[in-house]
Amino acid sequence: MLCGNWAAEKTSCTEYISERRFLTCVNGRCSFFMWFELEFDARSKSVINGLLRRLKNKDDEHFAEMIKGNDIYREFYKDDSLRRRRKSRSGNILL
Repeated sequence: MLCGNWAAEKTSCTEYISERRFLTCVNGRCSFFMWFELEFDARSKSVINGLLRRLKNKDDEHFAEMIKGNDIYREFYKDDSLRRRRKSRSGNILL
């Protein structure tokens, strides 16, 4: 049974059905579902999924580099603040 509301256009984001648009109930109250675009052929699916995996791997690598950089940053400033505290205890001016 359909609820009488407008359909919303959404995009699938699964590995097997990537970037394919569909229509569904805007409120999610009824079972209306209809593909908005034709299905991709097997070759297109393979290429798209391969590109999405490569993009995800690059994102993962970039995220790992950011975490590593953040750890190096924290370690550097932790050491710097220790040096400043030692200088201030010895009577030098703390900047």
